[in-house]
Amino acid sequence: MPFRILANRTRATSFVVMMLVPAAMFAMFYFLSLFVQNVLGYSPLKTGFAFLPFSFGIVLAATISSKLISRVDPRWLAGIGTALAGSALFGFSRLPYTEAPGNLGVHADYLTDLLPFIVMMSLGMGLTFVPLTLTAVHGVGDRDSGIGSGVLNTMQQIGGALGLATLSTVAVHFSTEKAQSLGAALQAAGSGNGPAPSAAEMDRVRGLVEQVAFTEGATHAFLTGAGMIWLGTLIAVLFLNVKHEELASDGADPVHLAA
Repeated sequence: MPFRILANRTRATSFVVMMLVPAAMFAMFYFLSLFVQNVLGYSPLKTGFAFLPFSFGIVLAATISSKLISRVDPRWLAGIGTALAGSALFGFSRLPYTEAPGNLGVHADYLTDLLPFIVMMSLGMGLTFVPLTLTAVHGVGDRDSGIGSGVLNTMQQIGGALGLATLSTVAVHFSTEKAQSLGAALQAAGSGNGPAPSAAEMDRVRGLVEQVAFTEGATHAFLTGAGMIWLGTLIAVLFLNVKHEELASDGADPVHLAA
């Protein structure tokens, strides 16, 4: 039965894009929450408040998208939404840090380096989910509506799990490389005849190395996620060919005229 649901090209396209989008979005929350707490030093409660704009933005964009869906084809709403989301992840991939021995550290600020892209990501997700959900169940009969919804939710969860696993692998690879290179550079810089650093200074430097290495891995994960979502943009624009007039007629029951 699920294979019959996927046989339609428009629905299959929606399912594929709906798998790519959570793949990057779930990873964004994972890496960004760790960055805000472990690098910026926010408490868990303050971190939760830092993500509140995302909730407001996605509700606003979903409301706008639900009103536009009767006048704009889904491919353009989903295409714009995924393009915005990919741009937000690209913005996260530009988190600033320096690795010079005398100026080692991450120099990101929540208001300038995170908040604008959190809002952009929320708007992109709100614009994306409404048209993809509607096209995923477009043309599905009443008998198969539960299966269609189940396949859609399954694709979201599979995409989120695979995306987090993939981007975590990317992040760990680049974090490990950066930590090793920074450790070697600091060891070479400290191999002179000067006084040996104190234990407190060593702990401080070690903490800065960990922050920079984590940021290096997270930024590469964000960049990879941006590429995944932009791939979804391309797929949506090229293959999500259902018209908004067709979606508007999905809920209309046929009217039988008496002879």
